[in-house]
Amino acid sequence: MMGELRFQTTDSGCLRLTGTLNYAAVTPVFWRQSKNLLSNAPSPLHIDLQGITHSDSTGVALLLAWLRLAYKQNKKISFVNLPDQMRAIIHVSELEKLFYES
Repeated sequence: MMGELRFQTTDSGCLRLTGTLNYAAVTPVFWRQSKNLLSNAPSPLHIDLQGITHSDSTGVALLLAWLRLAYKQNKKISFVNLPDQMRAIIHVSELEKLFYES
């Protein structure tokens, strides 16, 4: 399925998220898998979003949920190569401190 949301691990240990990041893509199954993956990942964890072809506010909500999960587990998490769509939502929502100063 083209645009399917999936994780890949890079050679450097970074997690790369690819595909379309919208409401339809963030299924309960994907959420459980991502929670398990993040719970077992080392800290600090870097998630590369360069492979995201489209995102909406659901994508930003998912990243916020991951930040919260990492915080609860006393882990550091950062996002690199955020798509312009996500940057715009983060800016309009005044969430820059959470994403850029952690």
